Amino acid sequence: MTRKVTLLLASLLLLTSPVWAQAAPSGRKCAEDVSAQLRQERAQLQTILARHHAGQPVDGRAYGLPRNDFDDATNLTVRQRQAFRRMSSGLSYPTSGPLQYPRWAFSMMNQMDLEGTVKCGDAASTDAGVSGAAVITAAATVGPNLNVSNDSISEAETYLAVDPTNPQYLVGASNINLSGRGQMMYRSSDSGNTWSKIELVPTRKNHSDPGVAFNSAGTVFTSTLDYTSAKTQVKFYKSTDHGATWPTQLLVDDSPGNDKELGTIDYQVGSSCRDQIYVGWDDGKAQYAASTTAPNSGVFRPKMVVQSKGSTIAGDMAVGPPAASGSPAPAYYVWTSTANKTINFSKSSNCGASWSTFKVIATTADAYDYGIPAQCVRRALIYPTIGVDRSNSARRGWIYVVWNDFTAAQGGGCISASDSNNANVWITRSADGGATWSPPARVNSNLPSVDHFNQWMGVDDADGTIHISWRDTRNDPNRQKTDVYYTKSTDGGVTFGAEVKVTSAMSDETTAGSSADQYGDYEGIAVRNANGYPFWTDRRTPTPEEIFSAIITP
Repeated sequence: MTRKVTLLLASLLLLTSPVWAQAAPSGRKCAEDVSAQLRQERAQLQTILARHHAGQPVDGRAYGLPRNDFDDATNLTVRQRQAFRRMSSGLSYPTSGPLQYPRWAFSMMNQMDLEGTVKCGDAASTDAGVSGAAVITAAATVGPNLNVSNDSISEAETYLAVDPTNPQYLVGASNINLSGRGQMMYRSSDSGNTWSKIELVPTRKNHSDPGVAFNSAGTVFTSTLDYTSAKTQVKFYKSTDHGATWPTQLLVDDSPGNDKELGTIDYQVGSSCRDQIYVGWDDGKAQYAASTTAPNSGVFRPKMVVQSKGSTIAGDMAVGPPAASGSPAPAYYVWTSTANKTINFSKSSNCGASWSTFKVIATTADAYDYGIPAQCVRRALIYPTIGVDRSNSARRGWIYVVWNDFTAAQGGGCISASDSNNANVWITRSADGGATWSPPARVNSNLPSVDHFNQWMGVDDADGTIHISWRDTRNDPNRQKTDVYYTKSTDGGVTFGAEVKVTSAMSDETTAGSSADQYGDYEGIAVRNANGYPFWTDRRTPTPEEIFSAIITP
């Protein structure tokens, strides 16, 4: 970070710190005071948003903001919006529509509030690292819940991948919810039974939106955003020792507003695109894709626009099997078009040199995110994930897309526990390379007044089984506490098996001291050889958010 940006951040802290910053208490009382202040500010914001989205437009200029600022229902308080606009003066962020603030702006402003107002000591973790005995069901066996992070800092928003050449190696990642900190990387060399970790230090101010992928040689890459308010680098870190060290960085793009990047790698030995790296992201105004100029080159082509009209966010990528040995494997890309309430799809048949005109494969009830009792502050993001059957099953080449959505459009605010509007997980599939798609079908049971969100999917290369995990509030009538649930399909998503509770204790991100990032925007799962490895944010105790995992066997 340059001296100019450092001074700018320091100045912003002084400008935005409330008066109670001068003599802040410490420990739990300190965290409670911060939470109380932010709750009060967000309650005021929700009053404004409720009016604005109910047909009584609120002119943002009355608050020192652009006229249409409150079109964006992001839970940035009025004070935080003012501060972010000042910090970003002269940059080309939108001034209307639902995507005026990058998704990471919420994390950054809350981190800066914390740093600029209080210096709370980290509480010691009270979790011993393993919680609860194995849970056995007819559908699967869930091993002990493992505390992977096991420290006293808050972490959230997880991703996990397994080495296709050596399945005993797993590498995961999560955000660290503290300003000036990087991205935490986790590794296991014994099929997820024990874990170690190392932190990636950002070259700028913060990291966000982690992703992980292996190539055909077992080299692992993690994608991330490395950002300040001025510009955001889309980049990869590279590790040749299964995540023990990360000495190499690969820059993809550096522009204002870059957000929500995720990538994938073609690790198939029979593909002419073998070891090609693909990555996609948005900047609130367009959706982009980039790929390496050649396998193992480490050099990326200039970004290509795959959707230029209408705001977009939240993309994911996957690679299908090649039609024949030595031919290019197709790469697939899905994302949410918030302006049109659609899930969009594009493909590349030439190793990322070009991408097809996007097509709509599903529509959504809500546009961007929605407030549910379990995630009122961060809000649940409508995030599609994509997977492909690369096995030798009869469904080889089938493409699957899974996402979460509200029953009806919400706008701003947060629903009550008794509201009939609820979040569900949906799936669509294509058996012809993305030309046609099945009607969306609900993955989870149709439970009234229960929310299912932060889903992720993995498709097993061994047999094509689809594995899906998600957040679930069915065990709390107040819809605030959550468990992680899991299911699988062996018939291409036509039917799903029993829904298995993975967590041995519930998490609650609504109590004092919880992170403003709550569970984040997504949580990972990796699959290999019939085993599933869910990887999630856990707050089963009042200590800061930890990262947990478990091993699910048939």
